[in-house]
Amino acid sequence: MDSGPPKEEEDFSSGPIEERLASKHWKARLSAFEEISSKIDVSRSDDDPVFTLVSDTDIFKKGLADVNVMAQEAAYNAFVAYLRQGASSEAVARLKSRGVISVISDKGFVSSRSGTKAAAVESMMLMVEILDDSVLEDLVTATSARLAKKASGNVNAITQVVDSFGLAVISSKLLLPILPKLFAHPDRTVRAEATKLAVAMYRWMGPALPAQIFDQLKPVQQKDLQKEFDNVQGKPEQKRFTRSQQQQIEHLQQEGQQPQDSDVDMAEPDEQEFDPYAHIEPIEVLSKIPANFETELGSSKWKERKEALEAVLAVLQKAARMAPGDYAPVLRLLARCMKDANIQVVQLAAQCIECIVKGLSKDFSYASMVVGPMVDRTKEKKPSVAQALADALDAVFAVTSLATILDDTLQGMQNKTPQVKIASTNYLQRCLSTTRVAPTRQEVDAIMEVGVKLLNDSQAPIRDAASEMIGTLMKITGERELAMFLAKVDKKRVEKVHAFYESVEVNSQKTNTAPAPRAPVPVAASRASVDARTAQRPQSALPAKRQASSPAKRLNDATKRNSTGGTGSGLTRRPLLAPQLAHTTTATSRDPSPQQQRGYATSPQPTVQSINSAEREELIRLRAECETMREQLKARNREVSELQNQVHTITNERDHWRVLLEDQKAEVTRVTLSAKQRETQVMRVNSELEDARYKIAELEKQLESRSGRHSPAGAAAANVRHSRPPRVVSGDLSNRVNRLSIGSLPTTESSPTPAAYPRADFSNMGANDDSWRRAAEVTSQLKARIEKMKAGSRASLD
Repeated sequence: MDSGPPKEEEDFSSGPIEERLASKHWKARLSAFEEISSKIDVSRSDDDPVFTLVSDTDIFKKGLADVNVMAQEAAYNAFVAYLRQGASSEAVARLKSRGVISVISDKGFVSSRSGTKAAAVESMMLMVEILDDSVLEDLVTATSARLAKKASGNVNAITQVVDSFGLAVISSKLLLPILPKLFAHPDRTVRAEATKLAVAMYRWMGPALPAQIFDQLKPVQQKDLQKEFDNVQGKPEQKRFTRSQQQQIEHLQQEGQQPQDSDVDMAEPDEQEFDPYAHIEPIEVLSKIPANFETELGSSKWKERKEALEAVLAVLQKAARMAPGDYAPVLRLLARCMKDANIQVVQLAAQCIECIVKGLSKDFSYASMVVGPMVDRTKEKKPSVAQALADALDAVFAVTSLATILDDTLQGMQNKTPQVKIASTNYLQRCLSTTRVAPTRQEVDAIMEVGVKLLNDSQAPIRDAASEMIGTLMKITGERELAMFLAKVDKKRVEKVHAFYESVEVNSQKTNTAPAPRAPVPVAASRASVDARTAQRPQSALPAKRQASSPAKRLNDATKRNSTGGTGSGLTRRPLLAPQLAHTTTATSRDPSPQQQRGYATSPQPTVQSINSAEREELIRLRAECETMREQLKARNREVSELQNQVHTITNERDHWRVLLEDQKAEVTRVTLSAKQRETQVMRVNSELEDARYKIAELEKQLESRSGRHSPAGAAAANVRHSRPPRVVSGDLSNRVNRLSIGSLPTTESSPTPAAYPRADFSNMGANDDSWRRAAEVTSQLKARIEKMKAGSRASLD
């Protein structure tokens, strides 16, 4: 049977958008949002009717929570298009007040469709770009949701926002409080997302982040998180910019300027560095320092001084950023500890100074109070103490300037102790290599005046430290600026300076302390270009120096002479060009050599010869060997640094166990004294017992003598007893009772002699109740017998 023509499917793509958005059929809502997206994409301005439609109603709030996943995804696409094309900061603020962000947090990040999730995250990025990081407040609140899927989805979105904009836009104060809570979440997915968020924040905050959250985490979590932090390399990079930043970039581009870094303030490219401490809440620590701190530091016992510093260090380590205040009294006491005879006290004081310097950061203004005492104490050879002092000194320079620490450092370089000279010179070298502001001419003169003296010192370690320091300074100022200071220095020592000058890296730009007649040769120029310029440079007519016997030394010497304009005819001094292109003797008057500039006499230039292929191959091979040796040296230096860190750790553990051992020895001594006291008490009690026994024996003698006066048997017994020793040395009370030989008493008084009665056996006294009863009966019988004997004695006397 014919069922007739098929029923036509209802068309949901026609009709007003408002009606389709309110339709119960998901296809109608889908077509409405798709049409909104297309109209926004082809709109000419923000005044188009479609923007009025979506901004004056709550269609996005309803569409983003649509029960149909396809209609919901279309709503998110339309919302993203709206934010890109026509949304203003006022519009985003209005959407936030209407709860749109909460809907995205509840529905978008937990969607089963990847397209919806991506659109939800993109919409959040655009709202941060248009407004600010306040749009993340609802997301931060949602991270504490009980549903793990919702909590992890919101944490993931926050991580992507931080990774794109960085903490230069997103405030760390908004995120720091939730990290410990996320790591305590029972779901491991949430904890894994929290780890990603912490790593994204660590790229910007560095060590300031662990200082804020580690004390709230479990030791295992701290260890795992530190491993992730150790893998973070490079500087943080802002990948997306806010609307205001984009306008500043466009303004700079219109003026023909380029922003220096993406993670800085666009208006001032040379001074924009992200300061992680600016995003940390300052903590007031001065009130938490014990009131008796000064008294404890003045104690004559090193343990009390050590314990006082440990208590203060525990307080300071908990404050990544410290509130401003008067830290001079505390730092004055810590500086005084630099003269302490105990190295543990010195180490703890240096660590306290380092904590205060880092906690105050740019607000630290007490360098003159602590740098000098710490430099003087660098004579200490113990690695752990030396490292603590070096860390504290480096921290001071990081928040101050070269001019602030220079005077105390130069004074340390002139100290009588060689170790202080070396440590001070190394400290100045580190400062020069990290400073961003080149030293002035007066500072260069002061440094070189002391540095040249150290360069001529009789001890090799001091000369090596001076060579590295001067080589670093030369990298900043250029060779010509220091040439007059090194003119009278031995050539071998100058060569060491040049060797370090070629390998060291600095952060500051070359200074203009002296005008140069020609543009300086870039340090990063390639070897081939250096050789080409050497071929065209006029050579000096001074006598050639004898060539070094070692190929490596020949290469090193030749490279230095090329870079400094020196003389010689080494391998690298020869041009790689053809001989006919190398004759440039007529250029001498136009381009004077460095020797001519310094006043040396010159003569006509000799003919330059080209090198053959064998020498060229040797040159290439030697250069490769030099590069390999440099890499090996860097690797060895890294190994040495790691070993020093291990030695530092082992030394600290050894000190800890040594303190525990001393405590155990004290405890053993106390127990031994207590045992001796108890032994003395036992001996005293034994002595008293012996005295009591002696008194009992005397009483027995008196009693027996009285009872035996009136009977021959008693007299004989008395004589026998008097022949025995008067005092019994050993035996217990039971033996005494047994010796009385008291048996069963007779019913009559016809036999008064005690020996006539059988002896009672008291050897088992105390074994059971019968023994005690028997002993009691014997005692009573004894008392009765004594009374009878006394009565008989009185009767005989009468």
